[in-house]
Amino acid sequence: MISARLPLFPLRTVLFPEGVLQLRLFEPRYLSMVGRCLKDGGGFGVVLARTGTGKDPLGFHAFGTACEISDWDQGDDGLLHIEVHGRRRFTVRSSEREPDGLIVGDIDYMDSDWGHPLADDDAWLAELIHKLSEGLGQAATPSPERLDDAAWISYRLSELLPLVPAQRQALLQMDDVAARLSVLRQAIRLMEGGAEGSA
Repeated sequence: MISARLPLFPLRTVLFPEGVLQLRLFEPRYLSMVGRCLKDGGGFGVVLARTGTGKDPLGFHAFGTACEISDWDQGDDGLLHIEVHGRRRFTVRSSEREPDGLIVGDIDYMDSDWGHPLADDDAWLAELIHKLSEGLGQAATPSPERLDDAAWISYRLSELLPLVPAQRQALLQMDDVAARLSVLRQAIRLMEGGAEGSA
């Protein structure tokens, strides 16, 4: 298991491996974080912020995705715009808050789950990904496309299906690719049943 120390960015969204996220930043702690990442060539970790946690000492889920900054610019709104690409999943062993408020965590990277071939019976899921992307006005899925990789398919469906953040977080934390696809198939069937019932 590989360990590292990463800045952590709690958000109300879930980033998946090879997913793309657009962020607009204005808080000094995150502007400083991005500056350090660009200078050192490093990245940071995206974790889902918890809501209604009361006395939860973390305030975020201790399982997230490391990302790299792929593009940035100063927007017309005066904010820093960055594009990040998800890389590896990780768990947070411990974390601390720096004087400027930035959270830094000691993390353990999870083993990669790439390389699981997509079963022939699941070929329709790859077609569904393109339909969902077009329906959301997205020109394309993240490159490179891995339409024969069950893990890649499961991550893209987790992003594109109309799920709540808690559902996406649960899918991110699943290590069994087949089980993740099974949950997604069930969600699709429920959505199709609901659509038929409202027609």
